[in-house]
Amino acid sequence: MALLYSDEKSVIDREINVENRQNLSKDDLVDVFELDRCISWISEHQLSRICLQFPDNLLQYSVDIAQHLEQKSCKQIFILGDTSYGSCCVDEVAACHVNADGIVHFGHSCLSTASKLPVLYIFSKQNMDKEKFLNAISSLGCESQVIVLYDTCYVHYFDDIMYVNLQQLSITMSRLTVNSISSSPVDFDDLNVTKLGRQYYVKKDSVSVIYVYVCDSKPCRNLDNFVMSMSDATFYQFNPDTNNLSPVPPSTIIKQHLFLTEKVRDSQTVGILVGTLAAGQYLTAVNHVKSLCKKHAKKSYIISVGKPNVPKLANFPEIDVYVLISCPEMSLPNAKDFLQPIVHLMDVELALNPAREWTNRINLEFSQLLLGGSEHIPCPDTVSSSMDISLLSNNVRVNGVDSDTPEVEDCTSLAVRGKSTVAVITGREGLTGRSWQGLEPNLGLTPVSTVTEGRSGTPSTGYTSVETTDRS
Repeated sequence: MALLYSDEKSVIDREINVENRQNLSKDDLVDVFELDRCISWISEHQLSRICLQFPDNLLQYSVDIAQHLEQKSCKQIFILGDTSYGSCCVDEVAACHVNADGIVHFGHSCLSTASKLPVLYIFSKQNMDKEKFLNAISSLGCESQVIVLYDTCYVHYFDDIMYVNLQQLSITMSRLTVNSISSSPVDFDDLNVTKLGRQYYVKKDSVSVIYVYVCDSKPCRNLDNFVMSMSDATFYQFNPDTNNLSPVPPSTIIKQHLFLTEKVRDSQTVGILVGTLAAGQYLTAVNHVKSLCKKHAKKSYIISVGKPNVPKLANFPEIDVYVLISCPEMSLPNAKDFLQPIVHLMDVELALNPAREWTNRINLEFSQLLLGGSEHIPCPDTVSSSMDISLLSNNVRVNGVDSDTPEVEDCTSLAVRGKSTVAVITGREGLTGRSWQGLEPNLGLTPVSTVTEGRSGTPSTGYTSVETTDRS
């Protein structure tokens, strides 16, 4: 049962490679992490117990920052340890363990909306040459509308001066949806598109996007999400380290999602994998997946195991496919090693919502697919039964279930669907019959014996057995 929680060997052997992009002194911390702004925010919200959340690459500064804030604010400051899920999400669950009334989140953020506690985002400042950036985009010469998107660590550059310069070049600048520090004259009501924590205005059919991002060895997950969700736009990426502006090739990840959609259609048992407790409407997304599965006679189970890994999910071989409910930027680097495919809500929608059609776009922001979201498409209350051929197995499969089909409790029972189709209906057995009861006390059943002396010694020198003696 240890594997249900973690693989002990992988935990011991695990190595964390942290890239220290900045070597900051204590004096630099006040400016880079906007500590004066943190103190003002704590005072403004009248907070008394504040949690500080850091990603791995900023933990080296956590103690100095906590001590500075505690001395200046005279409040209780806590440093959150390992986050429950991704470091880009606000860990409200860990903060509630110490009864915190506010969180300061440092570093990169997915900008998922927190629901329980007030949150201040400090994105940490990365350097960029504004003049070279303006020269690069002014030489682009696009006839279409140009929209500038950027990683959160560059928000301090897109202030009043940058806003004025971009307006002179007829370039649309985006805004972050959370605690924007800019005071430029932008009316957020005029920004007609909200996507992945950014707001901007689209006025033309033809759009070009320039994305400013931190360049490291890993691919930019957020850039991939924008490319998949704006398939009609032309993308360029600006590298602040080299000041180069280069085109972004079309995303090949879309083909993978088409394959995963077929996996969902073929599945009979779906595991709803909870990957966030901070993003708003995550419970609504879980219930939405359950509803779609029920309409297609698929069993669904909610599974929460913290950060998913291969040993944890291998405990549930009954699951055919997992649906990951998480922020858009959460990725599983070893996804190919999992025994079952892991899909997103968009893949489930394409597979099980007959009202949704393929538009060559993939949106991993699950809140936009739910009621009230910009891409919400209601699913019919009843899904008519139909047959088609699986593109993966070439087997005949039945989609949907007739309203007059009775519920079957036995997992081996047969039922008639439609007029001529006979299919096996999986009942409510399976994972519901599995449980872990722990050690059995067997009170009153264990015979009474005398106390005996056991082995003595150490692992390095070996153990010596002692003969049993009666000490009664």
